[in-house]
Amino acid sequence: MKDNYKLIEKLYFERICGSENEHKARDIIVKELEDRGLKVETEEFTIDGLEAKKSKLFVDGKEFSQVVSAVNSMSTSDEGEEGELAYISSYMDASVQDLEGKICLYHRRYVDENIIKILIEKKIKGLILCSGQIDNEEIEINPYHSSKDDFSKFPVVFISFKDGDRLVKQMPKRVRLVSQPIKSEVKSYNIITKLIGSEKQDEEIVFTAHYDSVPYSKGAYDNASGCAMIMRILDYFLENPPKRTMKFIWFGSEEIGLVGSKKYVEKHESELSKIRLCVNVDMIGVTLGTLYAEITAEKELVSYVKYLGYEKGVAVEAIQKIYSSDASSFADKGVPAISFIKRSPIGGAQIHSRYDKIENLSKESFENSGEFINEFVKRMDNSVAFPVLRTIPQNMLDELDYYYRRKKRPQN
Repeated sequence: MKDNYKLIEKLYFERICGSENEHKARDIIVKELEDRGLKVETEEFTIDGLEAKKSKLFVDGKEFSQVVSAVNSMSTSDEGEEGELAYISSYMDASVQDLEGKICLYHRRYVDENIIKILIEKKIKGLILCSGQIDNEEIEINPYHSSKDDFSKFPVVFISFKDGDRLVKQMPKRVRLVSQPIKSEVKSYNIITKLIGSEKQDEEIVFTAHYDSVPYSKGAYDNASGCAMIMRILDYFLENPPKRTMKFIWFGSEEIGLVGSKKYVEKHESELSKIRLCVNVDMIGVTLGTLYAEITAEKELVSYVKYLGYEKGVAVEAIQKIYSSDASSFADKGVPAISFIKRSPIGGAQIHSRYDKIENLSKESFENSGEFINEFVKRMDNSVAFPVLRTIPQNMLDELDYYYRRKKRPQN
C-alpha cells in the first residue's frame, strides 16, 4: 500500500476556502486519485469570498496595525463609528449594562448567539473581538468564523489578543473603528470517487474529510491528516475490493460552516437513501492525544466501537455526540454517522492557528489509528446484514436541532 502519510506533506500549506491554494489542494488530491486509475468527479459551488481590505481601529488618534473585519460585518463609512469603549467580560447581566452607543470589546473570537442578541438589544455602535495568543503580537483571525452570526446591526472587527489585553489595561475613553468588508463570489469544490461493491452495490458507505484550512494555518492536523486517512482506506479497498459500494469525498469550505458537505447532501438528496453509514475523519495522527469516535447514531454503535477497541487493544473513547464536521451534514439528512478524531489535550497540538504544525503529528500515530479505523470499516463491509440501523435516534435529532440553531437548548 502507498505511503499515505506523504499526502499530509503535500497539502502542508494554507488552504483558505475559495482561494487559489484551496484549488491547488484540490488538484493534488485529484492527481492522487487519477494516478490510481480512478474516475474522479469535481463538483463546483460558489461561496462568498472576502477581499483583503484592511479595516481600521483608532485609539487616542493612533491606528492599530492589525485589524480585520468579520465577513458579515455591517459596513461603516470611511469615517467609521466612534464611541466610548466598554469591556464585556461575559454576557451575564452584570457585564452588559449601559452599553447603548458604545463600542464593545469582547475577549473571544467566537461569539455566542445569546450575546449577539443582547448587544443588538443594547444598541451598541460596534464590536471588537480578540484572536491569537497573549504571548505574541501576531493576529490569527478567520474572518469567516462568524459567518453564521447576525452582525448586520453593528460593525465587527478582530484584533490580536495581545492588543486586546493592552486596550483593557489602557481603557481609553473613546475609540473609532472602520469596518469595510468587500464580498465577492469565489469557487470551491468537492472531490468524489467511488468503488463499486462486488455483492451489495446498492448499499453504500461514504468516507469524508475536508481539505480546506483556516487563514494563518497550514492545517496539517486540521485536516490534511483526515484527507490522507480516507486515501489510506481507499488504497486498502483498491487492493481488497469491497462487497458494498464505497464513496470517498473530499470537501471544500468546511471551515466556514460545513458548506461543501451541505452543498453535497442538498444536490444528492435523492441518492442518500443508499448510504448506510458516513465515516468522517477530521484531525488524526497527532503524537500526543486520545482517539475518539463521536457517533451520531443508535447507542449500539457506540458499544460496538468500544468492544472493538477492547478486542484490538486500542484505547478509543466512543461517545454518542454531534461532532462539528462534515458528518453532521449527512446525519441531518438521516444518515448514521461516525467521526474519528485523535484529540490533543490542552497544551498539545492546536488547530485554527499558525500552530497547526506537521511536527506535532507522527507517521506511527497516523498508522496506528489507521489500522483501527480500517478494521472497523472492514467489519462494516463484510457484515452479512449491515449492523448499523439506518435511523437517527430522537436524542441525536434534538442535538442536531440545537447544533444548527433551529431550536434553543432547554435551560436547566
